Amino acid sequence: MAPPNNPQLAQKEGRIALAVQAFKRGQFSSLCAAVYIYDVPESTLRRHVKGTNT
Repeated sequence: MAPPNNPQLAQKEGRIALAVQAFKRGQFSSLCAAVYIYDVPESTLRRHVKGTNT
């Protein structure tokens, strides 16, 4: 996958990746907490955590 050209999109993708890592490491007791802290869409984060990123 090519890196995003838009800096804001790149930041959002970075936050999503960090939120997934933090959730999988157990740093958050709920997905909603990660959504709030990293300011990412819940549906997107759920898909990434489940491994269905499309």
